[in-house]
Amino acid sequence: MSPSVSSFHLTSVLIPFLLLAPHFPPQLLKGCGFSALYNLSDSLSDTGNALVHFDFGGNGKYPYGVTVGKPTDGRFSDGLLLIDRIAESAGLP
Repeated sequence: MSPSVSSFHLTSVLIPFLLLAPHFPPQLLKGCGFSALYNLSDSLSDTGNALVHFDFGGNGKYPYGVTVGKPTDGRFSDGLLLIDRIAESAGLP
């Protein structure tokens, strides 16, 4: 299969999903009965766990993570992440 054909197939699946996903109510996610959400980390999901294992020179001090609504939590990002928003929509802690 040529790259242009596989790109077409991927695009034909992704575009409808991206257009329809914002219209699904969060209640659908809550109705699934999930008790937890696991995210295998990448650079877009810095949830502060590095602070538990390593000291990266100050990420546990002000101002890191203060806009999340708690004292500093070790995040290098400032604010809620996509994974936080998904968990919030699903009613997960």
